[in-house]
Amino acid sequence: MVGAIDCTHIKIQSPSGDESELFRNRKSYFSINVQGVCNLDCEFINLVARWQGSVHDSRIFNNSLLKAKLEANEWEG
Repeated sequence: MVGAIDCTHIKIQSPSGDESELFRNRKSYFSINVQGVCNLDCEFINLVARWQGSVHDSRIFNNSLLKAKLEANEWEG
């Protein structure tokens, strides 16, 4: 059993460069979309903090090591 999984947007300053708009989320502010997983004791057991704000939660999960381990029945969280 994993517990709970969710993503949240952490607000950041506008990054500079050609790809800065990738960090603008659907609510029009710049952010990093962070996925967190907690166990049944409400302790974080997995964090992914590398995706731009424009990235959907499902894409983060679908590209995560957590998903790969769950599918391979290798998760021991």
